[in-house]
Amino acid sequence: MDPWKNWTRCSLLWVFCCYYLFLLTVASPLPLNQTGTLNNQSCSLSRNHFRKFAFKNMTYTVAREARVYDKDTVNRFVGQDLYINVTRNEHCYLMKRVTDTVTHVLHDLKNPNPNFHEVIYFFAHLTTELRDCKPTADTTYIEGNLKRMKNKLEQLGDNGMNKMIGELDLLYDYLRDACASKKASKGHQGKKNNG
Repeated sequence: MDPWKNWTRCSLLWVFCCYYLFLLTVASPLPLNQTGTLNNQSCSLSRNHFRKFAFKNMTYTVAREARVYDKDTVNRFVGQDLYINVTRNEHCYLMKRVTDTVTHVLHDLKNPNPNFHEVIYFFAHLTTELRDCKPTADTTYIEGNLKRMKNKLEQLGDNGMNKMIGELDLLYDYLRDACASKKASKGHQGKKNNG
């Protein structure tokens, strides 16, 4: 057999194989879960929920009135401590769980503010909007952070309830930042973090 024909056949075969592999690589779907992106569409809220000025105003008013009676300035329920060892794409799930806990604890509480129950129902509605939001990774740290929050609430007793009401504005901001921002789950960077 002629070496030139043999070489030509081999090189054509190699070109064909390389071209075929290149097409397979380009045509293959990209992985859905990429670091730093929301990998679960059910873990997001429409920004329109947070554009309703009346609910924001009611939430901030209820929280401001409750903070007047708050004797504990050291402890905090809603803050960056909740995000310890929790990945950014799990922040919305975590805030869903925190919101669910807060609405269950405060649901039957009597409060003199006429808007209090409307605010609680607003948060309960947001929790139901996130009902299909599931964790994508191990929830050990999330559960641990929630347990510390609940233990702190039990420890503080009645003042803990008042403190939780006083932090409804923080809950509003953190939930919005984790679940409704363009870069959801980035975390809260506001002035309310200090303290």
